[in-house]
Amino acid sequence: LADLKKIIEWKQVKAFLENGRGRNRIVNNQFPAYRVETEVSTQKALKYISNKSTIFSNRKLLAVRNSCHQLYEYLWNYLGVPSRFEKEIRKLKTVKQRYSYLRKNRADRNDLFYRRFIKSFRKYHDKLQTCSKYIYPASMLNNPDRVWLFAHLNAINYLHDLGYVFSCRQELWVENPVLFSGKRYIQASQSFRRCDAKRVDMAFEQAPEFLNKLRSKNNLSYRFIDYDRKAFGSHEKLYSWVKTRNKEKKCEKGSEFYERKMETFPSNIKWKNRSFGISMGRGEYY
Repeated sequence: LADLKKIIEWKQVKAFLENGRGRNRIVNNQFPAYRVETEVSTQKALKYISNKSTIFSNRKLLAVRNSCHQLYEYLWNYLGVPSRFEKEIRKLKTVKQRYSYLRKNRADRNDLFYRRFIKSFRKYHDKLQTCSKYIYPASMLNNPDRVWLFAHLNAINYLHDLGYVFSCRQELWVENPVLFSGKRYIQASQSFRRCDAKRVDMAFEQAPEFLNKLRSKNNLSYRFIDYDRKAFGSHEKLYSWVKTRNKEKKCEKGSEFYERKMETFPSNIKWKNRSFGISMGRGEYY
């Protein structure tokens, strides 16, 4: 670093490191996003990287890939494919017939999508979160429906990790406060309590919109990128969620770096409701 400072304008480089990725906005004032302070030795820097990084050997990478592929395949067959019970209901033409069928087959209601989703979310939330960081769940060329199902599943996962939970009573995403213990008030294993089929559909519908709302307010969020269009980007199809920073950028609207107007999620992709819209009384819908 000492040698580097002899051939560059260090003040400009430092200013860019502190402000190049945006600035913190507090009320009406703006402050550097980061502070460049004490310089760290090579040994300490390498030790920090070693302790904080996840290093995959070829064997470990293969094991992670195989495990994630198994999880993706299971979730697709479990959630992406209608159950036998759902197929039988869809064969019935009238609401009255479907209502009667649901009442007569109460034991089979566990095969409805919303109950399968709640069960799988509580069990595989952490594993799906890990896999989504490293392994693609589907190919747009081979199975677009599978891509969009996992896009919505991951949107819900990311909202939970950002500290939000879906309130079935209020029918919207709300903040999940942190307790003195450091844990969230509602754990993933307790999520979607007292949710029926209608409310679970609402959680899926609102998840991309809520991520967009967070992003518009300069909060930590995610943006779904289908194609990397940036000037220095890969120019490849991504079809994945990417974390966005809660830093404000002051750029001209015509600039290639002005991202606030970019879509958080493709507007032409809508969640396909899995519920049948049948009321079973006391405000419960299937």
